[in-house]
Amino acid sequence: MVYLATLDGPAALPVLTSSLAMEGRRPDALFALGFTGLRDAVEACVPYLDDAEPPIAKLAGEAVAAITGVRSTPRSSARPPRPSHRAAAQAG
Repeated sequence: MVYLATLDGPAALPVLTSSLAMEGRRPDALFALGFTGLRDAVEACVPYLDDAEPPIAKLAGEAVAAITGVRSTPRSSARPPRPSHRAAAQAG
């Protein structure tokens, strides 16, 4: 499905989105949608962000993150930014 997403671009969207309805193909379809770079692919992934199955929700989040550039990790688990040298010099 990834080849389809990367090589066919917008033409692959109907195939990938229809695969979301098939439980056995959903993980592969979500993964592939992340490679399309299309806004419509983000819209197709959004309903799965709160899926009851954590792996599906994670794949949907990663696909959205890959397309939009928005981080898929919650802020609380992300490393805090390092203080700049200027801030450290002012503090000390």
